[in-house]
Amino acid sequence: MSSIKNLYENALKYEHSSLAHYIAHLIREGKISFDDDVAVLDFTQADHSNVSESIKRNELCFSLIKAFSLKYSDMKFTFIFARNQQEAIDYFKKIFKFSPKNCHEYPMDFVIEKGNRFISFRDLKRECAQFPTFIGYYEREMVYQ
Repeated sequence: MSSIKNLYENALKYEHSSLAHYIAHLIREGKISFDDDVAVLDFTQADHSNVSESIKRNELCFSLIKAFSLKYSDMKFTFIFARNQQEAIDYFKKIFKFSPKNCHEYPMDFVIEKGNRFISFRDLKRECAQFPTFIGYYEREMVYQ
């Protein structure tokens, strides 16, 4: 049996904003309780416009920080935590004094090597005090055929 409480805690932990806001709304409305089995979860009972406004206001205070990979050169990439792609590009320009070749968002569950350990961007973000911030760089090896 998987409870609504477990699902809600995982939604918070893994930053699934929509799911967490829907569960919070349905609990406030008395449609479900934390002790219920997830099988009773019925999103059609929710006031979708109310939940949409809650998400826009970020009532559950989700971090809006994402991880971005910015191409420095043909073989070098930097990683930056920022709120959006433009903020990541602007921060890159501030650090390196030129524009990146491209910028792509990475999943927060993506695991990287940091020193002698492996860590996800989600966990690494918890170690940072301010944003945007430089995470590190990656250099791809040249492959000859």
